[in-house]
Formats: sequence, structure tokens, C-alpha cells
Amino acid sequence: MAEKNEAPADSTVAPAIKTNADLLKVLPTLYIAVGGTGMEVLLRVRRRLMNAWWGTETNSRLASLGDFPLAQFLHFDLDGGAVKEQGKATRTDLLDEVVKFTDEEKFVETFDLRKYIASDDDLRKYSTIHSWFPLTAAK
Repeated sequence: MAEKNEAPADSTVAPAIKTNADLLKVLPTLYIAVGGTGMEVLLRVRRRLMNAWWGTETNSRLASLGDFPLAQFLHFDLDGGAVKEQGKATRTDLLDEVVKFTDEEKFVETFDLRKYIASDDDLRKYSTIHSWFPLTAAK
């Protein structure tokens, strides 16, 4: 005779008690995108999360990424014009509005290269950049 918490050996019903292995299948993760390519990759990850079936009893999909707090996202970029997905994906994807990065997930700062390379004298002020930057009048 089986104990109360165990399923009979011939039963196809899984026991109600979850093991540690069952609970560790999804770990909290911070995804970090750097630049436009990183953004494109994480938009695909976000789409996959939205399209996946979650849960063993309910077997349902997420209504928003906020429903899945185990995955958090950050996007860093130095080009403010490149922080939007373009092309066919934005025109045909029904999840476009759902998967795009929120303002809280984006850190976009412009990088004014002219500040560093307006002249050779300006470039010399930043020795680290001067040592590798190839586009100077002297080089």
C-alpha cells in the first residue's frame, strides 16, 4: 500500500510534491544588451519568452514580460538613432509593441566623437584614445 504523499507505482499521475530539481529549472537572469546587435538578440529572446508555454498545470503564455519577473533586461547603446528595431520584424510581428524595451530598460547616451578628434591637440588630451585612434592628420 502506498503512503499518503506518494503516487502508486502504476499511476500516471505525478506526485504533488515538487523536488528541488523541479524548482530550479528557471533561474532569475539579467540579460544585458550592448549596442544595436545586442538589442536585436534580446528582442528575439523576449519574443521566445512570450511565445513559450509556461506552467505544468495551466500551460499558458505570458500576457506581458512583466508577468515573468525571473527575466530582467537592460540595453546600453551610444547611438540614440539605433535603439529601434527596423525592417520586416516591426511591420509584421504582432508582438512588436509587447517585446520592445521600456524606457526603464534602456540606457542610451550619445557619444560625440568630435569632442575627441576635432584636432590633433584635442586628441592628445585623451592619451588612451590617441594611442589607438587611426584617423588623425599625423597618422
